[in-house]
Amino acid sequence: MEKPIVKVDLQGPDGNVFTLMRAARAAMLAAVPRGGNPTERRWKREHAEGDASEMMKAVMQSHSYDEALKIIGQYVTIRRKEVGYEVT
Repeated sequence: MEKPIVKVDLQGPDGNVFTLMRAARAAMLAAVPRGGNPTERRWKREHAEGDASEMMKAVMQSHSYDEALKIIGQYVTIRRKEVGYEVT
């Protein structure tokens, strides 16, 4: 399964590590399929919640912004958005 994509301007307010972490968590949860078997959907949602919690804990224990970005990048694809256009 492909990682969810988060598009952010790392130079602006979106680049704040807490804002980025929140956006990554939201993207991970939004990537959970909505249809299908309710039991399977619930399991996938719980798995996504667990992954998001694991990511957030690791980010909070990181020692630098770059380290935090690398951790978040293990869970989502970060696409850098510049003013007026995106860089992928």
